[in-house]
Amino acid sequence: MRIFLFKGDLTILDTEAVVNAANGMGPMGGGVAYAIKNVGGSIIEEEATNLCKKDGPFKPGSVYVTTGGKKWKYVVHAVTMTYPAELADYDSTKQALTNAIRKAMELNIKTLALPALGMGVGELQPQPLARQYASVFTSMKDENIDIVVCAFDKRFLMELINEMD
Repeated sequence: MRIFLFKGDLTILDTEAVVNAANGMGPMGGGVAYAIKNVGGSIIEEEATNLCKKDGPFKPGSVYVTTGGKKWKYVVHAVTMTYPAELADYDSTKQALTNAIRKAMELNIKTLALPALGMGVGELQPQPLARQYASVFTSMKDENIDIVVCAFDKRFLMELINEMD
């Protein structure tokens, strides 16, 4: 596994797939989800909502996959909260991160854009979240995937560097 850090908008990157910081109901109304929908198209949200109606609601820690619309092969929706605008927790977010990377590998994805899950409306803090990311990356270090961790909050990226050091 190779990890790259990017301060900015993950939707401008050319990766095969992107991870959405998702709720378990499907709507993509804010934050990373809204940005992904705006770039990839409303088909992503439509498919997410239909999947959640059929098989959900999905619980925090789980993942589901939709089309990537006009931009990506896939969107891997990492569920950090069941309902929109709930608070996230570190353990479920770590499980969602792990499951999102595993799902990307099952789909033979070689390049994956990954946001700071749970830091927006979920209100997770940079340092403990970076510790969770570092733990997951360390445990999966031998996997064949390139991950671009994206955030607007440079504190999270700096904490991740410190945790990976």
